[in-house]
Amino acid sequence: MAQATKPATSEKPVELFPEAFENADLPEVWGKFYHAYFESVSEMTSEMMGFIENRVSRDVELGEDLSQCQDWTAASRIQSEWSRQTQEDYLQESQKLSDMASTLVQKSLEPWTHITK
Repeated sequence: MAQATKPATSEKPVELFPEAFENADLPEVWGKFYHAYFESVSEMTSEMMGFIENRVSRDVELGEDLSQCQDWTAASRIQSEWSRQTQEDYLQESQKLSDMASTLVQKSLEPWTHITK
């Protein structure tokens, strides 16, 4: 049975590690990368847990406030304020997490920046 042969090409193979990486201390760079990454992820996790704790507390307060209402007008007012505040809280939290994610990327990529210079 005849074996298939690859056609000859003059293209250079793609280098996975450019020349800039040849003199880099890659274990140190990877270590700094992972440290920065996990530190940022930890900060984001703490932020999200604090947000959830705050939201659950406010939800419990809503139930307590609604249970004390004597009429539908008061209940509607309380629920409307809760809804408005909830929307505002989620909007602020999403902006905060977006900023933290941007910082995560910047911190994680920083160890690599000196290699390519």
